[in-house]
Amino acid sequence: MRKTVTSTHSRSPAIGLSLLMCLVVAMAADLFGWSAALDAELGAVWFTLRGERRSAHRVVLVAADPETVATWGPPPWPAEREDEVRTQVQRHGPMQVVLVEPGRVFSSAKIEPLPPPPMSSVGLTALPGAWVGLDGVDRVAINYIGAPQRVPTVSMAGVAKGAIPTAFFADRVVVVGLTDPRFANRWPTPVGWATPAHLVAHALSGLDDGVALHAPPFWLRWLLLLPFAALALLVGGRGRALRAWVVPSLIAGVVIALDGASFAHGVVRLGAATTLFALLNAAIVNVNRRYRLLKLTLAVIRQVTAARRRDEADHQRDDSMRWQRLAGLCRDAFGANGAALGVLAADQKTIEYRGFVGIAPEALIGRAHDRTLPPYAAAFARGRPMPTVRMGSADQDVRTLLIPLMDHDVPVGVWLLNITEGKLLAPESRALERMQERIGRLVARMIRARVGGAGSPLDVSEAQRGVGALARHLSLLQSACEQMPDGLLIADLWGEIRLINDQMRARVSEAAGEAAARITRQGIVETLAALCGWPPMRAHSEVAAVLGERDEVRPVPGLRLRRLDVVEEGPSGGPATFFLLTAFAAGVVEATAGPVPDDEGPVRIDVRALLLRTGRGAGAEGMRIEYEFSDPTPRVECDAAALEAALDALFAEIARYSAVGAITTVSVTAGEGEVQVLLMNDSYAVPREALTDLFSDGGRSRGAVTERVQIARDAATRAGGRLDATSDPRSGVVFHLALPAVEAEAR
Repeated sequence: MRKTVTSTHSRSPAIGLSLLMCLVVAMAADLFGWSAALDAELGAVWFTLRGERRSAHRVVLVAADPETVATWGPPPWPAEREDEVRTQVQRHGPMQVVLVEPGRVFSSAKIEPLPPPPMSSVGLTALPGAWVGLDGVDRVAINYIGAPQRVPTVSMAGVAKGAIPTAFFADRVVVVGLTDPRFANRWPTPVGWATPAHLVAHALSGLDDGVALHAPPFWLRWLLLLPFAALALLVGGRGRALRAWVVPSLIAGVVIALDGASFAHGVVRLGAATTLFALLNAAIVNVNRRYRLLKLTLAVIRQVTAARRRDEADHQRDDSMRWQRLAGLCRDAFGANGAALGVLAADQKTIEYRGFVGIAPEALIGRAHDRTLPPYAAAFARGRPMPTVRMGSADQDVRTLLIPLMDHDVPVGVWLLNITEGKLLAPESRALERMQERIGRLVARMIRARVGGAGSPLDVSEAQRGVGALARHLSLLQSACEQMPDGLLIADLWGEIRLINDQMRARVSEAAGEAAARITRQGIVETLAALCGWPPMRAHSEVAAVLGERDEVRPVPGLRLRRLDVVEEGPSGGPATFFLLTAFAAGVVEATAGPVPDDEGPVRIDVRALLLRTGRGAGAEGMRIEYEFSDPTPRVECDAAALEAALDALFAEIARYSAVGAITTVSVTAGEGEVQVLLMNDSYAVPREALTDLFSDGGRSRGAVTERVQIARDAATRAGGRLDATSDPRSGVVFHLALPAVEAEAR
């Protein structure tokens, strides 16, 4: 009996010292900020223990459901669809409208295009539990109110058609986004996989539902002492007080240090279900798992980087002269002091330069890729896009930077940046901060409305910081567009020359006058001659055929420089390639002449230009079209309205009922007083009986498959032409469209 009492008394100092040392370590961790990562773990535990929350009815999701896909077809959809949805939603004054299309967010007050969220190279498979790690600096708590289907949801197509009463959206936060798993990335959550639209909806629902974004309850943190005390009992014995408090103290320090280091590197981790499991997870399991994941990720990165460098080296050796020639051409055509040809691939955040004209390469190379040097290190640390690289040294007045947009080394567009007075960009004064301010005001409004106008400053600031971080996570590339200098002109390599939007057009006009928003006739002639290898006289004649006597045109939608692959034998025996500048709509190009009087007959237009315009229209969205012209190629003209109506209907018919990616061949010939257009697609086929019923005398279509064909037939008949069709099991359906033509001289 006496021995037992003595043993108990001998252990009491050890237990007391252990608890005291654990308390000291915890207080020191708070004082020096070491416990930030442990707080994050406890926050995850707190969200797990609290469980699912009720759905906040003030947040509603407008979803691209199967009905929307069946009505509009698979995305991407034209911008008009988004405008229809936004117009219907905004009629009764919602609190805010957020459009999420994988990664793009638009504010109801002013459009702010944002890019898809960047993929994390480490920790992706362990992405978020009840916490979402954003940029390694900020973390935002998302109140998961349940599975994704718990969010109140309405159909996007139903909203566009007006089937949903607009009063339903009054004073609500409306999230519009792609939610079908076929079209949107999905991320793991505690209650299943969710799309970006659901993540945004959950975040806003949590703010409206009263989720505290600061630390979990204090009592949960002090539960950390229990594992340390239990450990002290295991290692403590008679007379071994030193070991009883030193060992748990060291373990506590190691755990806090490891957890803090992982948080500092932005590694996202699923919170533990209990405090004991959180400690063991941080100290044992995650260390080994993350080490192996990091090694695997680094190996993959090394392989991809090596392959990319080999491909880029081959590409630069083969095409260096072409890049240099294109850079010089753009400098001359647009009156730039210098041009640097840069490639911005889809998976990159920096620019790779390949051609320099009028600028020293060392003025740019090296600065765009070094993220450790100011101001790039600070920009990335704050989660902001990197500013545009400095445009040359102090004694160089470089006004133009050409950046072709690449897709697997295939040019798909060009950005032409006009730099005014060599000024550097000021990211802190641009659109990203304005967007965050609007989000901050929205969050403050929601919180104050919930608590009767007396929102806690701590709640407001925490909410602003968290939602701002969520917005930055979605805003890397397109927000950089808004941060670019005053003049941003896009010269699409498919030929479309346009300013990026009305706001940019106003900036250019205000900064440099109306002359800056025009393209001169001589510049167009020189560009065509250089691109096509034509003599100057032919380039002049091609431009004159479209522009007439006008000396300048505005770069607005509708003015297009189209590339036509014409089947004609050149000196080398292959097909010749040339470009054609087409102004296809009245009022697009500023003309000195008035409209064509009605008594002069139908407006006539170049068939080739109209074919290309129709081929890139809404009816042929996503189609692959090849054109074949007769040899020699005449300039054939016909009734523009009839041809456009017939082709729009036929392209829409083929696009809807043919295989994805199948090629539609369009053959154009000039016959006896008529233009003959043949449309062929092997994957499009309808029963022979349907064609017989459609084209029999007096026959009318009753089915959805052939009603568009009937529209095309009526348009051709009104213009004095005809539309026939044949069906073959091997070649599918071939449409024969013939319209009266006016034939100009062959060229």
